[in-house]
Amino acid sequence: MVLLTCSRRCDADYAYWVYHSGLIVKQVPDATNTTSQPALGIQRIRKFLVPWPMSTEEGDHIVNRLESVDRAIRTESAGLAKARILKQGLMHDLLTGRVSVKVP
Repeated sequence: MVLLTCSRRCDADYAYWVYHSGLIVKQVPDATNTTSQPALGIQRIRKFLVPWPMSTEEGDHIVNRLESVDRAIRTESAGLAKARILKQGLMHDLLTGRVSVKVP
């Protein structure tokens, strides 16, 4: 477990998104000691290449965009889950004969 501290709220939000990005995920296996118990030390984490915005405004813009896309994905995922449950229920009704299908 590693504690990251940021001086401003926008920095913390930006750090959250960066550390959940593919860029960091790709660096973790290379930095991990592979023994019987894999370990990732703080010294290796400090050497990660982390893109940082040139200004606070740029960081805010990036965070806002990512949060907007994340909200859209969560909304679509919820709709997909509901559609799958509905499909499963309809298929169950058809296969058990509770609902009949008339073929012309």
